[in-house]
Amino acid sequence: MLKTLDLLIGVSVVMLIFSMAVTMLTQLALGLFNSRAKILRDGITGLLTQLDRDLARSDAKAIANLLLTHPLVAASANCCRRAAAVIHREELTQLLMHMAEPPANAAPPANAAPPANAAAPANAAPPANAAAPANAAATDTPENKIYAMLTKGGIADPAQTLDAVRTMSMALERTNPDMAHDARVNAAILDQADSPIVAKINAWFDSTIDRVAARFTAFARVWSVGISVVLVVFVQLDVFMIVNRLSTDDAARAAAVTQATTLVATHPDDATRQAVNAALQGSGTLTLSDLNLTGLVSDNLIQIPGGYDDWRRQWAQTSAIRHLAGMLVAVALLSLGAPFWYSILKSLLQLRSTIADKDDAQRQVRQSQQTSPQLPLIGEGEKGDLAATG
Repeated sequence: MLKTLDLLIGVSVVMLIFSMAVTMLTQLALGLFNSRAKILRDGITGLLTQLDRDLARSDAKAIANLLLTHPLVAASANCCRRAAAVIHREELTQLLMHMAEPPANAAPPANAAPPANAAAPANAAPPANAAAPANAAATDTPENKIYAMLTKGGIADPAQTLDAVRTMSMALERTNPDMAHDARVNAAILDQADSPIVAKINAWFDSTIDRVAARFTAFARVWSVGISVVLVVFVQLDVFMIVNRLSTDDAARAAAVTQATTLVATHPDDATRQAVNAALQGSGTLTLSDLNLTGLVSDNLIQIPGGYDDWRRQWAQTSAIRHLAGMLVAVALLSLGAPFWYSILKSLLQLRSTIADKDDAQRQVRQSQQTSPQLPLIGEGEKGDLAATG
């Protein structure tokens, strides 16, 4: 029984370690390509096109990119800002009002006071030599598109409305200091920016973010499967070969149990995550030790090819069809994810501990000094009288 459990523990250790490696490499790839921000940008683009049905998708994409690279929400503040991977509803609403710029030739808001030097007659014709705006495309900037979208949506003066929102938010903070910041801002927006476009944002933002999260999960799953296939083929991770090795090698099983105990006790995924973050920031590189493969490699349970010739030699050691089937099973098992294998490993170790304690108790009983009943010797005991006659 213990041998079977140790074999299952060994397989679970291999799957857990490679699942963690796949997870970390997937996070590394998604971080390098900033995939979460790109998917969020597409979601915000779709939301903007619904806020203003006349807004072209290309313009909505430019506005979304401008919003997510704003210094207040961007992932980095250097010259090449990475787009933000997270934005809150109140941040989106305030940034839209903050970035809105009226075109140079736009009429002032209805409640705006006339300029102090406005002395020209109302019907005065423009000068004869007045040229058209130097840059007619200036009215097509993303900031102007935002302004047009907000004014069409019921916010006549975005700058003044934003000032009113900030003033009321500050007043709420003064009167209700225990109130959460996002709650204060949302209350101020609902009171000072009550308009159809804010109603649309509040109605559709959460569902948009839910779909963004679902798309990112599916995209990450594709990356995870792809990395699993590459890793399994590179290492030639064959489940059948691992089972055969563990079933015949007592030392390998013992080493796997030892490493399983270490994995469950020390939570090595935290150290691996730190190594991945360092690699993302360019201050470190991933190694076998970071991916917790060192123990398996040193025990020769997993043989990482040193080159193409070594890879071909390992491939030729067994039947190609059987080897391929074992690798396909490995990919399927890795797709279950590191949390699944971590839970399985903890359960198997607890079960092994229980069974081992029972075996030890039974062994002690067998080895203890016990008094045996005195059996009569052969020929002794009751004897019949052979001389007696019937």
